[in-house]
Amino acid sequence: MLVNFEVEGYQENGHLLTMQTTFGYFSQQSLAKQGGFPAELRKHPYLPRAIPRALKNSNKFMVQEVLYADENMIHCRRMLSPDDWYFKAHFFQDPVQPGSLGIQAFYDSIGLWAKKSVQPIGTCVWKYRGQTLPTHSIIDVVVSIVEKSPEHIKFSGKIFVDGVCIYDLEQAEVQI
Repeated sequence: MLVNFEVEGYQENGHLLTMQTTFGYFSQQSLAKQGGFPAELRKHPYLPRAIPRALKNSNKFMVQEVLYADENMIHCRRMLSPDDWYFKAHFFQDPVQPGSLGIQAFYDSIGLWAKKSVQPIGTCVWKYRGQTLPTHSIIDVVVSIVEKSPEHIKFSGKIFVDGVCIYDLEQAEVQI
């Protein structure tokens, strides 16, 4: 079952974001067979080998370590546990990582890349084709910088769960 809806977020000083999204509820059989995006969108970019840098207070972030970063991209990772809090906090009998936490992983990653606090602005456009389940082991977040200035960063990205691309972030922007 798929449901489309729009979300507007506000904070103390006004409008924060507007998004259109889809919620899907899938049977256990469907979740077991999820294939992610078609092959052309599954490409995991070549990343030079680097020594991972674990994050202090990683429980504050949806990523736990930075595997690689340069002037145009960042690759972060989270090791999953069936005991992660969000599996139990999702909808009744639907123990998956909420889709919004995948988006948060992109924002956490871009903040780490910028080495500053970031604030989402503008439109965030993404698609996802799969779920993060308690049986999965690794989430890889790969963010590519599209445009940067002293005031903002535009970026795109992909999330891979156990090597399968399930998020395709076409565009997002943050204020720094």
